[in-house]
Amino acid sequence: MRRDTEKTDECENLIRYITQKQIEHSIQARRTRYLDALSKTKICSSYEVSCQKILKMGEINNKQECNGLRKSSMKNNFLSLTDQMKLRMSSNDPWFSLEFFPPKTTNGARDLFDIMECFAESQPLFCDMTWHLKNDPQNLEKPTSSLCMASTMLNYFNLPTMLHITSGSQSVSEIKNILIKAKDQGIRNILALRGDKFPGHVASTVDELPYAVDLVRLIRKEHGDHFVIVVAGYPSGHPECASYEEDLKHLKEKVDAGADFIITQLFFEMDTFEKYVKDCREIGITCPILPGILPIQSYLSLRHVSKLTQLSVPEEILNSITPIKDNDEAVRNFGVHHAVELGKKLLNSGLTKGMHFYTLNQRFATTAILKQLGLLNEEISKPLPWKPSVNYVRLEEEIRPIFWKGRRKSYICRTADWNKFPNGRWGNSSHASFGNLTDYYMFYLNYSSNEEQLKSLGFQLETEQDVWNVFYCFIKGHENQNGVKVTHIPWSDDALSPETSLIADQLAYLNKNGVLTINSQPAINGFSSTHPIFGWGNPGGYVYQKVINIFFSMCSKYVY
Repeated sequence: MRRDTEKTDECENLIRYITQKQIEHSIQARRTRYLDALSKTKICSSYEVSCQKILKMGEINNKQECNGLRKSSMKNNFLSLTDQMKLRMSSNDPWFSLEFFPPKTTNGARDLFDIMECFAESQPLFCDMTWHLKNDPQNLEKPTSSLCMASTMLNYFNLPTMLHITSGSQSVSEIKNILIKAKDQGIRNILALRGDKFPGHVASTVDELPYAVDLVRLIRKEHGDHFVIVVAGYPSGHPECASYEEDLKHLKEKVDAGADFIITQLFFEMDTFEKYVKDCREIGITCPILPGILPIQSYLSLRHVSKLTQLSVPEEILNSITPIKDNDEAVRNFGVHHAVELGKKLLNSGLTKGMHFYTLNQRFATTAILKQLGLLNEEISKPLPWKPSVNYVRLEEEIRPIFWKGRRKSYICRTADWNKFPNGRWGNSSHASFGNLTDYYMFYLNYSSNEEQLKSLGFQLETEQDVWNVFYCFIKGHENQNGVKVTHIPWSDDALSPETSLIADQLAYLNKNGVLTINSQPAINGFSSTHPIFGWGNPGGYVYQKVINIFFSMCSKYVY
């Protein structure tokens, strides 16, 4: 009884200590937390909560703050892309977005996945995937199709995703089917385009949408406000339009039909964008206009893009690039410098707080530009130990099993077909069932080749000790007998997590002696919620976790 009383006293003291720490936070810190929560998480219910109101929240007491935060969190409302943009604009918080296109080969898909994974850490506001008619774009089973790549970007790499859909060369029934598939995958954002037609294609007057405005109307008619609809703008006018003024008229029609915002075609000079925004506002277009930036990456790509878009490259740029046209590195450095200068002008203009980058599926130039503009997010927000899914279907997911830590990606694959996710209220999970990884259309692309796996895990495993050594090398980060560093085992998708370093020596000893660990975590006692490795949740909190070790063993001396 006395021990129970002592434990109760300890708990009460701990609660008092934590509460006192929370109260000691300044009003400015509370303001910062609310702004951060409003712009980066799903807990806010609508844009109507203005930044002025948020700033005033610092004046209310802790109890009111906690109650308000709890009520907002329990709603688990989905925050649309347009609402997120409005919040960013109202808080003067700049952002960026990225465009990718489907690669032609599975090897190209692997390379693009690496790029996506790196960009995911930078937290772009959204990423879009272009629509390639020649590549069977709506085939979810084809790894390089547009819809498959977009679904993977959203559900596998947890990037807020926008899918291009074109009306050219596709029937209304085909487009309706595409929209249903996109909705089923969790996609909520569509860039509606007319697109190019196949050579020799004969348009049908009965079952085809001739213009992008018709596609916008169809999406709104079929799906209401489920999708955020984006349309393209052409700062220099569409090449097929009779005039610049006529193109603006068509843009106004698309916005009036239900488009939420505009992404512009690439341009090279600030004056071009300023004039375009001014002209749009004068004819009654009030929605956000997001500038599209194409980093110049080589002389040949510049000429190719200029030919495709029928844009004239400014004489100043040509004069700078022509002398170095055969030096790709020098051209790329010039392109980075030019984009950075243009980006600074855009962000300081008051016309936009966001920029959309046409990456051409390359990482270096865009990353360098974002770094110099200060747009790369160095601090990763972790309201949960994992990054909450951006797919609206998984909004209530608040609990994951321990094996998630070792198989972060395959866990997403296995639960892709779930229609309910466990949360803090432990709702009914009877509808949940694991999928078969071999059936998941993208998962096999993440596997190494048989040759690579044999080199890493060993060409011959003749004794138990040979197997134990594989696990030992994985824990210690050592090379195996083939001179290859063991970076993964079949029960772990990735390399060891940083937290394992605290217990690496103990784990190495166990594995060397036949206790083959496949999942573990060290005990954590009161680490700060902002700790770079163990931290998660709002600032001012504390993290506690018990030690866990899951293993295989046939050694009786370790069985208790």
